[in-house]
Amino acid sequence: MPQVATSKAFFVNERRSYSNWRFAFWRELFQNSVDAGASRINITLNDLGNRLIGIDFEDNGKGMTRQILEDVYFKLGETTKSGLDTTGGFGRARVLTCFSMKNYTIHTQDNLVQGDGGHYEIVDANVRNGCLVQVQMDDESYSDVHSALTEYLSMSQMACQVYINGERWTTWCYRRQVTRQLFCKGDPFADVHVNKSSTNRALYVRVNGSIMFAHQIQAKAQVIVEINPSLSRSILTSNRDGLN
Repeated sequence: MPQVATSKAFFVNERRSYSNWRFAFWRELFQNSVDAGASRINITLNDLGNRLIGIDFEDNGKGMTRQILEDVYFKLGETTKSGLDTTGGFGRARVLTCFSMKNYTIHTQDNLVQGDGGHYEIVDANVRNGCLVQVQMDDESYSDVHSALTEYLSMSQMACQVYINGERWTTWCYRRQVTRQLFCKGDPFADVHVNKSSTNRALYVRVNGSIMFAHQIQAKAQVIVEINPSLSRSILTSNRDGLN
């Protein structure tokens, strides 16, 4: 049966559905690793010249089986995010993190994926604990990509250790005490943390400590809304840039 052909340009244009696709690129990679139970994440960024950036994103989570790769990862609209402690997925992350890149490689468990846009090949490989995603991001500057990474991390507070080019990240945005809960139809869906001593007048919406999006506010405080992970799919928009 004929199938709809999807060009590389289609995946690149999908970036427009995000308010800041570079920020979302890092958010999706980290969220996948956190949901996979990673306790350590190593990131390497390389400026390859001619506006080509090399990125290695490695974690020690549970990784993906070949069945998950074939039946879920490479089928748009499918998601593995079904656990109560995971951020509800919509199957769009791989478009941003892999399909829209110049090329990509995924080494997870005993599987090695090499791809370009919607075309890919999976072959057997030596067993690897966790997952290593390698991409080449073209027509980008190193400073823009690195700044998006540090911006994302500076708004988050994750339990895992994060290393960037060998240096451990420690500048987390720590939440303060819970001041109230938010309810929808009588059920709590988020905790609100307020830091009145902060000079950063911002609202951060997070899941599992990972920033989804942020807004500047008039209140003389920093407000963090931590959404219940099991409800995040119904609460967040499909690009995770807003609330339903």
